[in-house]
Amino acid sequence: MDLDSKSDRVWGWGFQTTHWSIVAAAGRESHPGNRDAFGSLYEAYTAPLLAFLRARGGCAGQEPEDIVQGFFASLIAKNRLEGVDRNRGKFRNWLLTSLRHYLANERDKTKALKRGGDTDIVSLEEEHEDGRPKHAPASAGRTPEQEYDHAFALQFLSQVKSCLRCEFVMKGKTSLFERLDPFLIERNDEVSQSQAAQDAGMSPDAFHHAVHRMRLRYRAIFDRELRRLIGEEGDLDEEKIYLLNALTL
Repeated sequence: MDLDSKSDRVWGWGFQTTHWSIVAAAGRESHPGNRDAFGSLYEAYTAPLLAFLRARGGCAGQEPEDIVQGFFASLIAKNRLEGVDRNRGKFRNWLLTSLRHYLANERDKTKALKRGGDTDIVSLEEEHEDGRPKHAPASAGRTPEQEYDHAFALQFLSQVKSCLRCEFVMKGKTSLFERLDPFLIERNDEVSQSQAAQDAGMSPDAFHHAVHRMRLRYRAIFDRELRRLIGEEGDLDEEKIYLLNALTL
């Protein structure tokens, strides 16, 4: 059984292909996987976009979730994904720029309606000339753009871990995964591992080797999914640095 294809849940959700192939499929209405491809992008990027909006502020009277839904609906209605050029940068950057344009357009529409006399309409907050909301919430130390990157990195790691769990589940080792999971991140936890090994009915050495194998498999899945995300021509080391920096912001 091809475990890679069965556990292909990162940025593809059923597609054993690259992330850019998903974008291309989502941008072609005639593609047989168009709806699933668009859905995969929605699931992958909703959390980062929400993080950006919540940190940015400027959403008075509208829930960030509603704004993200409206934004994705506009991508469908205008078939915006069809024109995405992978040679012009990262898709996540294109998506964030597109959201900014969407917010500006919605703000302009609201201003036009207010000038027409409909004063009951609640708009996005007014912005300064540099694009910053006038009433942005207090920052916790990250800019809205950094919040977006941080959430993107967390989402990616979550999906990688989901792939790893899927492999254990398919082998009938769900319980073992749950035992090993707390030790996925390397740390000096020999005492805790000894207790976990006893609880799992395994020798300390066997449990330690199982943890080691799981960590190796996690790294392999991480690299595989990162390669799918950026494409064969992308710089894997550069993307790893980006993810690490985003996580430590």
